[in-house]
Amino acid sequence: MKRIGFVGLGEMGLPMARNVHARGFEVRGYDTRAEAQRAFRETGGRVAASAEEAAQEADAVIVMVRTPAQAEEVVLGDGGVLEHAPRGTLLAVMSTIGVACMRRLGAGALRARHRGQCGRGQEHDRPHPASAPVAMARSSPSSPKPAG
Repeated sequence: MKRIGFVGLGEMGLPMARNVHARGFEVRGYDTRAEAQRAFRETGGRVAASAEEAAQEADAVIVMVRTPAQAEEVVLGDGGVLEHAPRGTLLAVMSTIGVACMRRLGAGALRARHRGQCGRGQEHDRPHPASAPVAMARSSPSSPKPAG
């Protein structure tokens, strides 16, 4: 795994993307804000023009946005990660967006996989949100309640 797409270069995403880049990974980062793009570029990161571009050719895509609506847009929306990430891409949604949103993202990933949807017209499995099974497991009625 060498190429990382990063969507969301804000207060948490920018330091994360910088650290990944500093460890020798090729990081293509995207944010809607010019100042975030500039800050990432100044540390040697490649700035993507869109979430689509950040996902293309990535081995992994990390999403670190603020709201559930933003997460759903960059993952499930037109031009989003699920539409354009290559086969076998790991998708890690690291935003604090709640169980309901993670379920929607997971369901969207499953729908995309069953449709054979992909960005380049090939038939293959699509990436799955890495944290969706964790979020689903935590909220299932039969799973133990967290301590505390």
